[in-house]
Amino acid sequence: MLLVTACIVAVIDGLAAIAITFFMHGRSPIIVFQYIASGLLGSSAFSGGLLTALIGVLCHFFIATVWTIIFFLLHRTFSRILPNKAIKAVVYGILIWAGMNLIVLPLSQVRTGTPGALQIAIGIAALIVAVGLPMAYRFDRYYFKK
Repeated sequence: MLLVTACIVAVIDGLAAIAITFFMHGRSPIIVFQYIASGLLGSSAFSGGLLTALIGVLCHFFIATVWTIIFFLLHRTFSRILPNKAIKAVVYGILIWAGMNLIVLPLSQVRTGTPGALQIAIGIAALIVAVGLPMAYRFDRYYFKK
């Protein structure tokens, strides 16, 4: 159940990142995953072609799996405080955005600038829809089967 959920959120989140990157910046999907790979490889990831994009995909699935495990372990506690799936999804999305932008990215080799309010809002909204909702729905089904 955990790995399936991690794969679901990784695919949906990856598709959201591709769509956002394309529609806002007119960039190729490959750049999304090269950006993720640059966390490990630095700026050389952008000149590595499909190989570094594949490394980015693997990193993306790993990161999605880690967040899935964290929130699976915390889900029962969150459910006591936040019984509504939509509210849990919002909290998960905000916490994942904060964890990635305040902890993970600064520790990686990714070059980041200071995001504007619109970038922050889009990032959080994407995480709520692409990650938070699927997690909240699947974890509720697992924990609270009737």
